Amino acid sequence: MNTRYLASLLSISTLALLLTVTPAMAAVEVEVEGENANTGSDSDNTNDYDVDNDYDLDVDNDGDVDNDADVTADTGDNDQNDNTTGGDQESGKINGSVEWENVVNASAALVGADTDGNLTVEGDFNNEETGSDSDNTNELDVDNDVDIDIDNIADILNDLDFTADTGDNDQNDNTTGGDQTSGDATLVAMFGNWANNGGYAGSGAGSVEVEVKGSNQETGSDSDNTNDFDIDNDYDLDIDNDADFNNDVDVTLDTGDNDQSRNTTGGSQESGKAKVTVDLVNVANSGAGASTGGSSIAVEAKTSNNHTGSDSDNTNNVDVDNDVDVDVENDADVDNDVDVTADTGDNDQNDNTTGGNQTSGDVEIEISISNDVNN
Repeated sequence: MNTRYLASLLSISTLALLLTVTPAMAAVEVEVEGENANTGSDSDNTNDYDVDNDYDLDVDNDGDVDNDADVTADTGDNDQNDNTTGGDQESGKINGSVEWENVVNASAALVGADTDGNLTVEGDFNNEETGSDSDNTNELDVDNDVDIDIDNIADILNDLDFTADTGDNDQNDNTTGGDQTSGDATLVAMFGNWANNGGYAGSGAGSVEVEVKGSNQETGSDSDNTNDFDIDNDYDLDIDNDADFNNDVDVTLDTGDNDQSRNTTGGSQESGKAKVTVDLVNVANSGAGASTGGSSIAVEAKTSNNHTGSDSDNTNNVDVDNDVDVDVENDADVDNDVDVTADTGDNDQNDNTTGGNQTSGDVEIEISISNDVNN
């Protein structure tokens, strides 16, 4: 009996939540002009500008991948009994190839949002030729609030049970027994897990550019003249990455276990090779932080009080508040459990007048595990 070849091929590629978001820009541009000119005596004149911008972006990615494979391959199990002359028995080879690739939450955040939280303000205000005892005011109030929250959760389970058995041939009670050959058993298993990588790509977080001009000139006596600029920028970025990898690989390779008993002349017994290669690559939360140019403030203010009246009160006020808060939390849990059992030989020759040769096959095991997390 000749059973030549049995191949097992499992190839799985999982692409979950490959999300790239290019959001509407949170940039704010404000350009205003205000003037109180030729105001009457004892008058009250006000230009009031209030700009509020609130930008909230919430990205939640949750990927759950389960790969479960149970493979049993068996060649051989042939019987030759009570023959005058027994033929050769050869069990086929078993070649197993398993390739699983899981990509979860890749670049699942923001890309290309280089102006997130940027604020540009241009203002030109003037109180000119104001009346006596008048109250003249220009006010600019800009509030910019940017809140970005990114949550990436990845849970990957790879469970492989692989059993390969070649041989188990019987030759009993023959006058002349044939040769018994068990096929090779080979498994190549490759696992690649990538989760929560790429992260947030942005720059110039919360940058503020302010260019204002304020002047009080030729103001009336006893007048009150004010230019007031208040710029508030609040930028919050919160990134939470949670990756849980569980790789469970159980491999059993068995070649041989041939039996020759009570033959006048026994044949040769040769067990096949057993070769196992397992390659695990786990990459989680790599580069999954905030790639930003940091927060910057550029303020250019030109103010003047010229030719002011007697007993007048002339004020130019510029107030800029910039608050940037970046919080990145990466949590990775990787569990690799690899159990390999390789067995060649276990051939029996009993109660034969003349026994044949017995040869056990080689065993080769190569296991490579690479974990790259929170980098």
